[in-house]
Amino acid sequence: MGRLPSSEHARCNACMPHRVTFAVDAVKPAVLPLEEVGLTEALSGRLDAKVLGASHREARFVRPEATHPLLSAVHLAFSGHRPLVLSPDILWITIAQGLALHITRNAEALRFDLVRHQGRKQLVVTRDASQTDLASDDFWPGVVDDFSGMIQGHSPALHDLMVCDFSTTGPVERVVSQIVLMDAMREYFDYVVMCICGIPTITLEGSPEDWRKLRDKVGQLPRYGMETWARHLLPLCDQFIRASEGREDRKFWQSIYKLHHAYGSDTFNGWIGKLFPFLRNQLTGEYDFPNPMLEAQALGKPDATEKGETLSSDRLPTGLSRVSLLLAVATDSGMVKARMALTAGFMGTLQSAETLALRPVPGWVVHEDLGLDAMLRRIKDEHRMADALSEARHSKWRDLWGECGIPADISQFYAACDGASLFGQGDAAVYRIRASGALEFHDGTRWNKTRLADPQSSGYPHGWTRFCDVGEHGFLAYRFNSQQHGKLPLYWVESAQSRTGVCVAASLTEFLHKALNSQGRVYFQEPGFTPGEVEELWF
Repeated sequence: MGRLPSSEHARCNACMPHRVTFAVDAVKPAVLPLEEVGLTEALSGRLDAKVLGASHREARFVRPEATHPLLSAVHLAFSGHRPLVLSPDILWITIAQGLALHITRNAEALRFDLVRHQGRKQLVVTRDASQTDLASDDFWPGVVDDFSGMIQGHSPALHDLMVCDFSTTGPVERVVSQIVLMDAMREYFDYVVMCICGIPTITLEGSPEDWRKLRDKVGQLPRYGMETWARHLLPLCDQFIRASEGREDRKFWQSIYKLHHAYGSDTFNGWIGKLFPFLRNQLTGEYDFPNPMLEAQALGKPDATEKGETLSSDRLPTGLSRVSLLLAVATDSGMVKARMALTAGFMGTLQSAETLALRPVPGWVVHEDLGLDAMLRRIKDEHRMADALSEARHSKWRDLWGECGIPADISQFYAACDGASLFGQGDAAVYRIRASGALEFHDGTRWNKTRLADPQSSGYPHGWTRFCDVGEHGFLAYRFNSQQHGKLPLYWVESAQSRTGVCVAASLTEFLHKALNSQGRVYFQEPGFTPGEVEELWF
């Protein structure tokens, strides 16, 4: 059955001071449980790194769908006639993650509203802990709490806003909200851990005062430039308060989610979609596309049905917030350093063994940092990295792609550096990632330099782009209109005359991780490597 472990540590809010359950749709409730999986499979596709610590290590989750666990819980409850459980923590963590995205995208504009320093300040948490302690699930909440306290010293108002403090808030929910806060402030701080050694019923957890506190928090979003979002959320909060007082508006709760089937994919509308201010940009993969449900004219339409706006579930954020940190452990032979990451948000959806009610579960994990930021730091520390483009040059370079958009990870790479050499210098390097002006795109017959492209003609960069030369073994190219789940596969092309490419990495981050760990060898030509699909280079 889908349930939390028996320990009160994992249950995190076993003693609920108040809850209310009410009827929503006149449907026959489900009687059979859904299939369940462990934590690793629940996170599969959203987080594939090895887990060091976790809040729900032994929990059993409903087999995941390829979408945000909050939406997944609502979808499964709606389509399978299963009860649903919501809490102020669940809703506020979702909203806080949207606020975090907004802050990181507007870090400089908001800088002096949030901090009083330029650049990034290093926050260091010191622990008398061994490497064995690091694998303990009890170790990390205290570390996160210390980071949260440091951020509070710099930005008390934002800290108090973002950290969960409802009657339903347990240790896990608090840690999750603190990591979301850390994610929101990652443009201002570096984090270091120094170790010196159709729904039958909905249950709202929490008291009416908790739900009023949620509304108060939402009411503070305009001070961070999110007035329109707040105007959409506040009417929802009023409904939450009414329901917590036993005065639920059944029509409102019936409009939480409406499913539509079209062209092989599921889209939905309903007010649950308004909890997500940004969607995945289908061209670049970044979460910077404004949610159309939040247009000004949609105000007062909780289910957005009258406007006909629908969202595709695969465009929602992952529900996970991640921050990098440097872990330094003192050993007899000196300091051992490793790049780690704290990831928190929604681990998945649990179901009650007794009622089969579904509950999105906030949680956290500690893991090796395999993100692009970590790979870029490794290149800077261990190899040769060209200076980054100026903001003006980077913007002009991005404009070459016109309305097609440049992939998010490629843009992030060239915002950090204008090319790099791994394992050697110049032409002698095993991997030579080209400067932005030296990239070439394939026009159907030959490779052309992007700097010769005319954005006003049919010759602007599109299709295949030559990205990285690999010793005497050809080069790597990507086709930026072939993103898969926001990731851009990289293909090995044997020569400029080749007609096909072979997939050797599912994303830029995966390529950099494999290349940096290759010990100077061409990893995709090593025994045991299994190549991916073959693609034609011609249009």
